[in-house]
Amino acid sequence: MHWDDPGLILAPLTTDRTGGALILSADATVPGAVASALVLAGFRPGFERDPDRALARIATEKPDLVLCVMADLGRDPRELAAQIDAARATETLPLLALTTDAVSCARMARLDPACTEAEAFLNIRALVRRERPASLRGTRQSGRFELDEGRFRISYDGRVGSLTKMALCLLGPFFDVPDAVFDRATLEKLAFGTRSWEEGARNIDAYVSRVRRAIRSQLGHDPIRSVRGIGYRLNHDPAPGL
Repeated sequence: MHWDDPGLILAPLTTDRTGGALILSADATVPGAVASALVLAGFRPGFERDPDRALARIATEKPDLVLCVMADLGRDPRELAAQIDAARATETLPLLALTTDAVSCARMARLDPACTEAEAFLNIRALVRRERPASLRGTRQSGRFELDEGRFRISYDGRVGSLTKMALCLLGPFFDVPDAVFDRATLEKLAFGTRSWEEGARNIDAYVSRVRRAIRSQLGHDPIRSVRGIGYRLNHDPAPGL
């Protein structure tokens, strides 16, 4: 997927309610694209320079997301990830490292500091969707489809269907950028947090097919359309039975 495509339109929030994002940064800054992506994704950023104070705040403030700007923190990423995991007072806590070091940050989801706003937006929302979907407030709408992530629901013209977590993780990116075409590798990474996709593999196709059948059986309409040779896109206003 071309993250720098100027034609990508990021879906706006439909609520004023926001989640809390704690940003651990030695100089209390974050790249502009990431800062704007956090706000667009529905999170209210707060900064902390000191790792020890950040751990205390994680325990008391219970943020919905922790983002670590790894440069100049002076902590081993593996150790820091373990400390954050021990400090959390919630069942799950999405943890994102802003770094180019994929090896030492293996325990965290990773985002390149030079990423575009669209890349940051999609990856932040995908991570939270996988780890803590209830903190994704508001709804996403495209055509007559409406996705309510926090309640695991999708509706079409008032008819409501329920979603499994797998279905939510697959559908979410399409509603984040309703006009985008997702190639299989990008969709698998966003849905499952993995880069295991290989050319010629069809694992993601099987998951997509299963989700399409489940939603069509509930709503009578298919929310996803295949794009030959590329992947999939959102089916905004399908014909009846499709």
